[in-house]
Amino acid sequence: MTDIAYKQGLRRNITLYYFQKFFLGLIFFLPVWVAFELRFTNFAGLALLEVIQALVGTVAELPTGAFADIFGRKKSIALGMLSSATLFFFFGFLPSFPWLVVFFFIWGVTTTFISGADSALLYDSLKDLSLEDTYAKVTSKGSLIYRIAIAIGTLTGGFLYKIWIPLPYVLYGVVYFVAGLLATQLTEPKIDSEKFSFRSYLRQTKTGVHEAFKNAHITFLSIYYVVIGGFSWAATYFFSNVYAQQNGFGPDKQGILFFFVYLIKSLFAVIIAHLEYFFNRKNIYIAMFIFSILSFLPAFYIHGFWIVSIILATEFTSSLRFTLLDKYVNQEFDSRSRATALSFLSLLLNIVYVSTVFFTRNLSDSVGVGAIYSILGAIILIFISPITYLLVKNHHS
Repeated sequence: MTDIAYKQGLRRNITLYYFQKFFLGLIFFLPVWVAFELRFTNFAGLALLEVIQALVGTVAELPTGAFADIFGRKKSIALGMLSSATLFFFFGFLPSFPWLVVFFFIWGVTTTFISGADSALLYDSLKDLSLEDTYAKVTSKGSLIYRIAIAIGTLTGGFLYKIWIPLPYVLYGVVYFVAGLLATQLTEPKIDSEKFSFRSYLRQTKTGVHEAFKNAHITFLSIYYVVIGGFSWAATYFFSNVYAQQNGFGPDKQGILFFFVYLIKSLFAVIIAHLEYFFNRKNIYIAMFIFSILSFLPAFYIHGFWIVSIILATEFTSSLRFTLLDKYVNQEFDSRSRATALSFLSLLLNIVYVSTVFFTRNLSDSVGVGAIYSILGAIILIFISPITYLLVKNHHS
């Protein structure tokens, strides 16, 4: 491949990234998954399924991250997307809770081939084009596209579910498959690589873990990232739909609710992109902390329609992590170990996610999600306050 063709391929990676974000955002089952899975279990059972997926993903995160660094991010992403798409073709037809367990077990593995590898490929593509400073703008635009797609999928998902229960899952399998086909057209950035061996795999894993804790500042940043990221991920990925269900929002109402939530979140992403100059390292650390406190701490006292404010706050926190904080985390890691290091952080984030969902699974049925949110807010206030202070204080070093 000539240098011109290589550069064109890297630019095409950015375009393909936007298309993939759109297709993956068409999550037609988002407003109906709680209702679908409650046909086979209760809220504690829903939490158990999430724990199974996350635990499997936690175990598989580092091996698949090293796979991406050694064999290539392109192959890893395509494999993860195409295998995940195949699973969704069958999900809507699963007849019982044990089959749900099997699905979430396999899905926990397939998704880890994508996590870490996708952001590493994007960042290294921009770096080879000398555009790494635009990472936040690219990801914020991708987030905007993703959220608009989610809004579309969410609005239509409830109606699709009424037409035919498996339909939201089948259609998501189709668009996921298209995203996987696009992944086969990516151009692999040129980074130092080596042929696979068990010794090189262990060395790659060790190097990636070391990257995440190579000095005191990075150690504090990693803790900050996985705790706030884990809590906000649990909120946006699992608790928000259960929270809405417990406050009277059924599948149809959830479709309308989350349609507007994601539209507002998309607008927020646009504003953040235009104010990126304001969010230097110091300010993003402060903003993430403040949004996290506002997202969780007051939730116990909020009910009915007003839970929308809590759901929006957790979505905003998640947006800040993906569009801005990820940029600074990427900058801390060497390209040759970036995917492994990011996968290790994802592993730790999954541990926080798993622990959160697992230890609060019975509280969902008894005291409700609002109480769980307030407990998480108290944890952030007590344990992350000093870490935020140290990050802000030492952000120049």
